Amino acid sequence: MIEYLPRSKQHTELHLTQFGIEDCISGHYFGPAIRTHYLLHYIFNGEGIFEVGGSRYRLRKGQGFLICPNVVTYYQADEVNPWSYGWFGFDGTLAESLLKQAGLTPSSPILYYDRDDRIYQYLQWMAQSSESHKARETRLTGLLYLMLSLLVESGPETPPIQKDSRAEIYVEQVKDFI
Repeated sequence: MIEYLPRSKQHTELHLTQFGIEDCISGHYFGPAIRTHYLLHYIFNGEGIFEVGGSRYRLRKGQGFLICPNVVTYYQADEVNPWSYGWFGFDGTLAESLLKQAGLTPSSPILYYDRDDRIYQYLQWMAQSSESHKARETRLTGLLYLMLSLLVESGPETPPIQKDSRAEIYVEQVKDFI
């Protein structure tokens, strides 16, 4: 199952571009390829490899990988224990910031999430969203936010954000008021 979505005119800050689930055959591969948006793959079962920027990662259940825009990547299912995975592509002005909060960057593209099956559940809900014609785009955006919130919550601890000085806070409050 794969679904491609048109560019969102309503949700420019974050919007889904595609999603899908696949049980790969032995040795199935994709690439080398370049994407125009962010794409996250999450492995439900099996194993495979992901190559980016001269690095090669061997991945399995509970792990995933980030493909960044305009970066050449390659991935392949294992010959003996091919992976099944789900993926979701997205873009928008908040995409990079949310990924950084989850600890995912071009130099750190591997994710770990083994708490529960919510990623699979959210992908299933995305597939079922076609029944909701009027609010589908909003529902898909909400599910995308939920998916990314799981990754932020389970990502590495980040150092606390340095507080602005009192004067800077007042200046920002005045700007907001104006």
